[in-house]
Amino acid sequence: MRNILVLEDDEDLLYIIRSALQDAGDMVQTAPNVAMALHIVQHGQKGRIILFDYHFPEGTAKDLMHALAADPTLRARSALILMTGSDLSQDEEIQALIGQLAVRQLPKPFLIEDLFAVISAADAELSERVSKH
Repeated sequence: MRNILVLEDDEDLLYIIRSALQDAGDMVQTAPNVAMALHIVQHGQKGRIILFDYHFPEGTAKDLMHALAADPTLRARSALILMTGSDLSQDEEIQALIGQLAVRQLPKPFLIEDLFAVISAADAELSERVSKH
């Protein structure tokens, strides 16, 4: 069972993602903002996939990524997947964070099959990383 934390402000999309992942046997938690997401990651078990939107109430993807980049322990126990419909290619700061944290990207809109594929890839990488620590 994979542990997945989802930060998405679109309630309809959040419902679809959560339902699909739970139906696939995943344990899914949601967080409304960066502070709650970090609390869940800090106090949860090792090996969590964080699936997050670029914009959400009380923060952005940059806020989340900066916090994870600043904490090597949290970074090591998390795999990150950024969902966005925005073109971030010209944002040097976000591109640097994506590279530093090995963030996978899932362009919106996406098919559920694409969601499962990127989560499977992130899970394989995370399992290998966590087993080394």
